[in-house]
Amino acid sequence: EKQLELSPEAKFVTKESLREEFDLLKNNFKFVRSQTFNKRQCTLGLGLFIVLSVIVNIVLGVCLYTYHTNQQNDATIIAGNERKISENKKMITDKVSFCAYKSSYTTKSTTVTYDKLTVETNPFSSGGLDIASGIFTSPVSVLVSVSLYFSPDSNDGTTAKTSTVNIQKNGINLEEGMIKTTMSSTDGTDDESAGKTLLLILKKTDTVSNFMTAGDHLAYITF
Repeated sequence: EKQLELSPEAKFVTKESLREEFDLLKNNFKFVRSQTFNKRQCTLGLGLFIVLSVIVNIVLGVCLYTYHTNQQNDATIIAGNERKISENKKMITDKVSFCAYKSSYTTKSTTVTYDKLTVETNPFSSGGLDIASGIFTSPVSVLVSVSLYFSPDSNDGTTAKTSTVNIQKNGINLEEGMIKTTMSSTDGTDDESAGKTLLLILKKTDTVSNFMTAGDHLAYITF
């Protein structure tokens, strides 16, 4: 009969020791599985963090762009307001004055023109009274006093003659700007004068002129 020879290092395995070995293997397997799951969790968490970081950066970028745009708009508005304030100060301190004279005018249904300027003050680079066209152009938005006076010389000594002149704004007759006179002396004299003064609100480039609607002759016109 053959006998087994055991080496000095050999040991007998009991059921209890075998069960302990299996339990140890199970625990090691569970640990490995848990570590794999934790790695997946870390990967997923890192991905979510990157996505959230991108979204936050986009939101911050939009906010910064909006803030910068609003600052630019505010700067533009402030510059515009400063320019308007400067223009208003100039309008208050600087005065525009014109006075034109015409000794005789006989062209009916036309804008009255003038021989010369007796007063000319305009500190602005545009606008003013053009005596050749008879048109005043406002260099700024302003409240102006407009005066027109003349002597109607339409009397022939036999019949009544009517002279009508309309103060115009932007080429349109002003109802309150009509000046109408009728002469009916029998000796041909007409030592009368007519005229009026208006206050007008003008915008920049608005015009004022005088239109001879009816009559044969106007004399000693001042505007």
